[in-house]
Amino acid sequence: MKVLHVNDYAWAGGCEVLMNETIAALNERGLTAEMFTADEVVNYRRTPLSYIDSCRCRRALNRRLEAFDPDVVHLHNFYHRLSPGILATLKKWRQARRACGLPAQVVMTAHDHHLICPNSGMLSYKGRKIRPVPPAHLDRLWRILITRWDHRSELHSMLKIAQHVWNYRLLKRQRTIDLVICPSRYLQDLMRRFDTLFLPHPTPQVDAGEARHDDELRLVFAGRVEPEKGLGLFLRDLPAEFSGSLEVIGDGSSLPACRAICRRTGLDNRVRFLGALPRAEAIARIAAAHVLLLPSLCPENYPMSLLEALACSTNILVSDLGGAREIVRDSGVGFVFTPANRGSIASALNKVRRRFEDHTLNDFDVSAFLQQRSRDAYVDGLLHAYGLPDGDPA
Repeated sequence: MKVLHVNDYAWAGGCEVLMNETIAALNERGLTAEMFTADEVVNYRRTPLSYIDSCRCRRALNRRLEAFDPDVVHLHNFYHRLSPGILATLKKWRQARRACGLPAQVVMTAHDHHLICPNSGMLSYKGRKIRPVPPAHLDRLWRILITRWDHRSELHSMLKIAQHVWNYRLLKRQRTIDLVICPSRYLQDLMRRFDTLFLPHPTPQVDAGEARHDDELRLVFAGRVEPEKGLGLFLRDLPAEFSGSLEVIGDGSSLPACRAICRRTGLDNRVRFLGALPRAEAIARIAAAHVLLLPSLCPENYPMSLLEALACSTNILVSDLGGAREIVRDSGVGFVFTPANRGSIASALNKVRRRFEDHTLNDFDVSAFLQQRSRDAYVDGLLHAYGLPDGDPA
């Protein structure tokens, strides 16, 4: 069996880490798995029209399908560069193969809310305020048309609306997807209009690295420093009496604002901004910290960084939203707080502090939780999604 993984980027973030690890795992099982990204599109150039529907990306994908001749196309993220127009190409590919009696399956791992919302994080904007979108609002086209979906400008919002409405509301290209793989029950519930499969991300292979020291409570943030990730608001609401340190790993448009907040509130000596780090170094720093912080304002799907932290015996402190809350519930480890709520943040940090002083903060066993998300279990689930018996690549 041949599987072609389709994604905007070859390497960028958590989505790409999962895709590359998935390709490696499938090849180890005896399948032939490769990737197609926008890097293969000759003279690629993104314009407002290509963002909505890129003919150049469609042609490039069609050439790849003819050359590789896959049995399964596995989609990841394709709305930044490739455009949802590639679904039209996949529809023709599937029809042609099935007319010849050949297998042709289109599956997608839903890494975010893209299929159901113009904003992949399920967020809307009013001025500088970020607002979560109630799922019921997505059932009304007029609400989609009048909502601002991008913090950068009205033009960016209009482009997101145009891409979503043209491809999914008018042409209904999402019908090309046979099965949507959902890493969280939270997202599976939102995707109830699709045929879905609940399949959590596999636990990443991590090296615990240096030993953790209990001389000072140490928190770490690792990810994009963007408005929706909530780091700025968390720093703003961090109690003055907080005794501990925070390392910030990552870069983004909110970094200058976060630095300014630290200067204004006197947090300079407790918050260190390390910038973007290689993945191995970032994981080592997560392993050396007591708590991984994820203060997102958007409902995260199923953050791999939380699995990495738990695999390193690092506790987690997360917003009480989406898949992050689900991981805390299912693993039985972690602390949740309401974002942009000073009282809730203070209460959660007090619980963290008490566990740290009792020397129980990092004393937990999540082996059963992680084993259920093993690499083998994940690949077995993929083979099922592809229409194969577990473990049979033939």
